[in-house]
Amino acid sequence: MLEFILSTLMIITMIAAKMFFIFNEGSFSNTGLEVVNLIGLLLLMSVGVIAYIKLRKSKKHIKTKKNLSITTIFLFVITGLVVAFSLYLNSIKISLHWDAIALYEARAKFLAIGMKFSDMSNLSSFDNLNKHYYLLYPPFTSIIHFLWGKLLAIPISIYYSITLATLLFLSFSVSRYSLGTKGAALLVALVAANGSIFNVAIKEYTNLPYDLYLVGGILLLLLHLKTHKLWSFAYGTLLLSTSTWIRHLEPMWLAIVIAYSITILFKDKFKHKIIYILVLTGYCVSEYFIWNHFAIAVGGRPEAIPTSILGYVESVLGIFTGAPLVVAKLMVESWSIPFVIHSTALLAAILNWKHTIKDKAILFLSLILAISITFYFAGLYIWSFQVDWWNIIVKSLDRSSGFLIPVSAYIIIKTLFFSNLYFKKTTLKK
Repeated sequence: MLEFILSTLMIITMIAAKMFFIFNEGSFSNTGLEVVNLIGLLLLMSVGVIAYIKLRKSKKHIKTKKNLSITTIFLFVITGLVVAFSLYLNSIKISLHWDAIALYEARAKFLAIGMKFSDMSNLSSFDNLNKHYYLLYPPFTSIIHFLWGKLLAIPISIYYSITLATLLFLSFSVSRYSLGTKGAALLVALVAANGSIFNVAIKEYTNLPYDLYLVGGILLLLLHLKTHKLWSFAYGTLLLSTSTWIRHLEPMWLAIVIAYSITILFKDKFKHKIIYILVLTGYCVSEYFIWNHFAIAVGGRPEAIPTSILGYVESVLGIFTGAPLVVAKLMVESWSIPFVIHSTALLAAILNWKHTIKDKAILFLSLILAISITFYFAGLYIWSFQVDWWNIIVKSLDRSSGFLIPVSAYIIIKTLFFSNLYFKKTTLKK
């Protein structure tokens, strides 16, 4: 039930933010696109709620054993200490990180004095590096900052500690069905203690809310693959698709859609596979292009990064001159510890390929990991021939790929630690 409650609150929060955006941007809502989109979100949420209520009434929900070992309690204590430490830091510090102040919080201040997002593009018109800085990122985080400041008298930094706690609670609640209580406790302890996740929790960057919605979508779609429960598909689709209203530049939802489609086509035997794929793809594509439409047509933002045909030709020729090795080297240096984690997860999935193919969860997550890394590499490689400051983009890789930490941790726990002896098996309550 916890995963349903948390994901419901997340969806309500997103819908409330989008409603605020519609009322704030009259010219955009007049086009009807966002109104139709909002109705679609409410309809899918209704499907999820009705499906969950029916599931609870049928008493066929998944139940796990609740006995807690000393190891599990120890892992919970570690996780709790990490969250408490982030809460302490966020309550006493002042954010000094550029985007946190100059973008997310600044846009909230602009909203407070009556400005619209479509007006903010003019504020950076004299910026030689990025004339459309305020429209490069979707509005969700700044809307949360604005509403938080209106309704609460505590620092916005506390929101990020709450987001971290929500990410950990949701990860535990869903993963315990397949990893067991001990395995799920280990998963959240590893995620909480990871520097990539903790850093964005205290820097007040949009990456943490983005990680929350992406990971929530991944886990609920994973739950759907294992249990075929309609509510988890509906909610997973909502969380994954609306993540593009938090961070838009890297369409990582596409990697997840591809991984889900491959897994469901080749591993599942239930009917209507194509319908599930089309619904998931349709919602993700519509969310992605609606914000893009606003930023370009209403907000006046042109193509975010101009490209050249010559750059694409050079990228092809660069394959024969060792250019991919340069990009790969910088990726490894930027990722550091996460690179070791992701490499270990991929290696474990490959070496245990027979188990990977049989286990839908491991196959799904391994595909997400492999496709996402491919996307990051391909994107960085192409941009290395388009802009001379591409190496700056590489430095943000650790922050932008934080959602892969729970994915890799899950693969490692289930594949390496318990490849032959699984955690406590779940039982279906009759």
